[in-house]
Amino acid sequence: MQYKNYESLGITSAKKPPNTHLIIENSNAHLFIVDSADLSTIIKSEDKGASWGAALADHGVSDITAFWHERSSGRLYYAYFVLASFHIHVDYIDFSDDSDNTTWNIGIGTTDPHVLTDVVFANAQTYAYAYYTHDFLGDGWSAILRSLRSGGTSDITIESGLGGDPLNNIDLSWVTIAGGSEYMLYQTSTDHVFIMAKNSTTQNWTNLEDCGANLNLPTKNQQGIAYDGFNILSFVLQDTGDSKFYLYIYEIDSDTLTKRGEYNIALMLDRNTAAGVLEKAFHITEPKIFQINIKQTNQLYLIAILKTNDPIVAITDNFVLTWT
Repeated sequence: MQYKNYESLGITSAKKPPNTHLIIENSNAHLFIVDSADLSTIIKSEDKGASWGAALADHGVSDITAFWHERSSGRLYYAYFVLASFHIHVDYIDFSDDSDNTTWNIGIGTTDPHVLTDVVFANAQTYAYAYYTHDFLGDGWSAILRSLRSGGTSDITIESGLGGDPLNNIDLSWVTIAGGSEYMLYQTSTDHVFIMAKNSTTQNWTNLEDCGANLNLPTKNQQGIAYDGFNILSFVLQDTGDSKFYLYIYEIDSDTLTKRGEYNIALMLDRNTAAGVLEKAFHITEPKIFQINIKQTNQLYLIAILKTNDPIVAITDNFVLTWT
């Protein structure tokens, strides 16, 4: 693991993303973000954030929730929920000409409030994921994971028989693909966090591991799941007892979960790193950059300390964005 020198470019960006997973750097070192000042737009910088062009996509009052950088096709897939029509949309920006293109949209078929969480490109098609709650009369409230694609929707109940609406107490993380399977984290209504996996053949989601009691998912900025390319998933959970953030390591082959040390960090998603590049992470309150390592899974490596007092708000393969 090599210590890296991050040098200030002397650039003051007028724009930033709402979280580090809504910024991507393409092969031309162009930056694409959801504008935190207007969550319905995607904007682009060709000069490392010194200036930003007009919106490449603008969806009015509909917030853009998730990015998927599909490097093989040179596309940036993104998802948004149009509340007026109760449709979830997946579109894409084509890097070759910066055009905004429709992929699909589908009605959710219910007026139950939905929370759109992610968009994924897998098995040569795009999926969107959302969760919602429903009161099944006589059986109590249920929390439901909804998978949407161009061919339709499918639901899986992840909690049921609840006495009240759990919508404000549950959450789903971003998705990471490892070994052909999709993985995400689910925060239950009772302060447990489960690791969930989607079988690439049956398309069914299953609970793999209960990470333990008194745990919550952190904010979206810190919900990234890193993958070492071989066997290890890394992520951060918050202990509701001491309100601190801890690194967790999940070994896929042995189905083993290990709690590591305290790390108040935001990890990159595997999808947002170039091939052969391991995910980095930044500290939320200190100017420190870390990186996962395939040879030493019990810790993160500190690879840089920035010469700044400003908090880090986003990271890509080659750039770090701080904000005053």
